[in-house]
Amino acid sequence: MDEHDEWRRYTQALLVAAGGVRAIAPRLGRSRQAIYRWRRVPEALVPALVAITEGAITRYHWRPDLYGTADAARCGDRPLPPLPPALRRRRREDRACDRRADG
Repeated sequence: MDEHDEWRRYTQALLVAAGGVRAIAPRLGRSRQAIYRWRRVPEALVPALVAITEGAITRYHWRPDLYGTADAARCGDRPLPPLPPALRRRRREDRACDRRADG
């Protein structure tokens, strides 16, 4: 499974934890079909998704590649999907590259 498939599965699992695509799509002004095609949540929609979930699923969950990883791992009583190891590894590599570039 490549990184794009990992992102797609992770994003879809978060959407289910947030109440499902059917409930979220109209609140975002997007079609369900468009949301199902997401590999990653578009950066511009992260604040709206955080608001829809009333902060239960944070920006760190929606886009860990941009904001880092979250300490919280639950949404109410439902556990949130863990960030796939391949994506965690990628983020650490990005941080290491950033540190090398800064220093």
